[in-house]
Amino acid sequence: MPQEASNKRELYFDDPRLGMTVAGRFTVRVVSYITNLVLLFATATLLISEIRPLKCLGLFLTLFFY
Repeated sequence: MPQEASNKRELYFDDPRLGMTVAGRFTVRVVSYITNLVLLFATATLLISEIRPLKCLGLFLTLFFY
């Protein structure tokens, strides 16, 4: 019977991030925050640049943060 076969299926969710330790999650957060900070300062520097392609890259990074 089709109904009985569908009732016997098991559904599970497995994500590696759920198995991380507290130190692992902390490390990932710190690295991502530092990366965002560096990218933010790079964006500001590129926006005040006089070189047009660099300024365009700064505008692109601004869209990324928006």
